[in-house]
This record gives sequence, C-alpha cells and structure tokens, in this order.
Amino acid sequence: MVRVEYRFLQAVISDVSGDRLTVGILHWDGRALRMASSLAALKLVPEEHRETLRRVVVARFRKAEKRAAELREQPSLYGLSFVFPVREGLGAALYWTPVQEAATRDAEAHFQELKVLTHLQEQDDDASAAITNRELTSRLQMALAGLATESPARLKFANTVKHLQPYTVPVSWKNGVWHHALPLSLDGLSEREMARRVRDLVGIIQVCIPVTDVAVPVAVFPAEPARHELAREEARVAEKVFSDRGVHIFEAPITDDDVELSPLLERIRTDVRS
Repeated sequence: MVRVEYRFLQAVISDVSGDRLTVGILHWDGRALRMASSLAALKLVPEEHRETLRRVVVARFRKAEKRAAELREQPSLYGLSFVFPVREGLGAALYWTPVQEAATRDAEAHFQELKVLTHLQEQDDDASAAITNRELTSRLQMALAGLATESPARLKFANTVKHLQPYTVPVSWKNGVWHHALPLSLDGLSEREMARRVRDLVGIIQVCIPVTDVAVPVAVFPAEPARHELAREEARVAEKVFSDRGVHIFEAPITDDDVELSPLLERIRTDVRS
C-alpha cells in the first residue's frame, strides 16, 4: 500500500453560508507531486472578484508545476505540507483545506478518482490557464492605468488609430512619434495558431498603423522552454517584415504572479519624459 497526502483549493461562493467549490487539488505520494485545477467554478463568483481569483489560482498552480519538476530531479522524504507549503485559508474568497491522508495501491488511480469526484476533469486546464489576447489587453490597460495622469498630452488609452482601416490599441505614447502597444499572446496556442496570430499582427500593422508611427508588439510566450522558443521564432517574423519601420517585439514574461509588465511601464515613462 502507498500512503498519499492531498489537499484542495476551494473558492468560497457565499460568505454567508460558507459554500465552497473545489478549483484545484495537490496530491503527493512521496515521489510525485500531482495537481489539477479548473476555473469553471469561478463563474459563480461575483464578476468584480473573478479576474483576481483566476490570476491567483493560475499563479499558484504554475508554482506547483515548477515544484513538481524540481521534485522529479531531487525527490523529498517529507510530506505535502513541506514539499509545497501553503497558507491554509489563504483569503476570504479562496480556501486551502488541511492535508488529508489515504492508503492506496495505486497513487495515480487515486488522484484520477479525486479529480472525477471534484469535477476537475471536466475542463481543459491548460487552455484555461493560457493568457489570451483579450486578457493580455485587459492586463495592459490595468497595469498602465496609473500612468494616465503623468503625461496626458503624450499618453492615450484605448486609442483608435488609422492608416487604411481603424484599429483600437490599449495604449499609445509619444516619444518624437507615436508608439502603439499591440498585444500578441502566443500562450496556449498550437504551432499553426501561433503562425496565424503573427500573420494577423502583420496585417494589423500594415493596414492600421500609420507608416510614420511605431508599432510595439507586446508578446507573451508559453513558459515551457521548447514552446517558448518556437513562439519567439514565430514572433520574429513580424520584426523581419517591418525591419525598416523599427518594429521590435517587447516580451512580457509569465511570472508566478502574473504577466510581468513593469519593464514596459518603465520604458513608457522614460519615453514620455524624454
């Protein structure tokens, strides 16, 4: 028999009744750290809190994936509370349950059974965790909102630009000429989908961005190394097509907490002050 430990991450649906729905599970058998998450339950959370919770859940399980990879290289003799410590309770809207134990002949089968019982098998979790172009646009707008009062004459938000056709960009800023941030998330896409999204970007720059302006594609690439390099090569196509217009991809790395946009904020601050 194998001794396994597991705990659930739950979303608090009602503060009054304390109703909770499971959004994730961590499972440890002394050799492998397994995990699963589903964001389906967040549909029942008030909309004003949903995006924040989604980001916390995704970030936490990205950390778990990294820890699982470390444990494959360097196993641990300690329990789940040690190999992946969490703060039980976590917050008002998310709740980590205490560690539970079980004895089983097949740790993987036990994990799969828990996924079925908690409905975590009903959603493609990789697709759920992927950062879409729409989400990247939203994060750009939220991250840059604090700049609005710094230089209003040189910054425009949700700005509609036009060459042959109009297009709305999340933010534009002026440093000699206007620069326009264009979201380019290749996270969670197949190779064919990556190529299509880059072609769409090329079309937007050609048709919508004035030739005297500078397009700044803000790119999010998959975290997995091989797919990250594949996405980077696809994105470089846009740089090659517009080498005469000074187009360079600005990469926004995926971190444990979110998408790292602070270097972009700093660049914009520097540009508008120069």
